[in-house]
Amino acid sequence: MMELHDLADDLPSKWTEIMAVAEKAFRAFAELDAVKRELLSRRMHNDKLIRDARRIQMDAKISIRHRRCDLHRLRSLL
Repeated sequence: MMELHDLADDLPSKWTEIMAVAEKAFRAFAELDAVKRELLSRRMHNDKLIRDARRIQMDAKISIRHRRCDLHRLRSLL
């Protein structure tokens, strides 16, 4: 991105380089945008995995509580 700054310093004498520098900057920002979108997608996927794991953990805790209650009921019957 320094090329944009350097080009601006040399204007108007190097105006013919504007398109080449602009295309290079455009490609760099396009790559950056793609990486940001990929990172966001991965983060959303990881967040979903974490939510699923927490849900499974809660279901397991509830299941254990139900089993304990059933065990206490059985003991009270004996």
